[in-house]
Amino acid sequence: MYQKLYFLTAIMILFSLVYSNQLQAKENKINVYVNGQNVKYDVPPQNIKGRVLVPIRLTSESLNSKVAWFQKEQSATIYDGINTVNLYLNKPFILINGEKKRIDTTPVLITLGFLSPLGF
Repeated sequence: MYQKLYFLTAIMILFSLVYSNQLQAKENKINVYVNGQNVKYDVPPQNIKGRVLVPIRLTSESLNSKVAWFQKEQSATIYDGINTVNLYLNKPFILINGEKKRIDTTPVLITLGFLSPLGF
């Protein structure tokens, strides 16, 4: 009798832990909207140390910008026809039209996605 009670209690605790983790994951999902449209990412945006980092390519393309990745330099260039932004993996600066600007969060490479701070 007690074994069944312990087993049922363990199952209920396990279920509540799994269910609460699923709810927490849903609450922590980051949605990014560009011109009122929710951007669908294959690599989800991340909250790292209080900063939202988003995949560069899909975010830029949703803004009608072109993106080029340079493996040797570990950098990405975003061009919208007027402005150019250069981002460097794990470097605390970017170039905007050739002008160096310091950023407080460096772009990172996660699960085959190059993520950058959402704002700089």
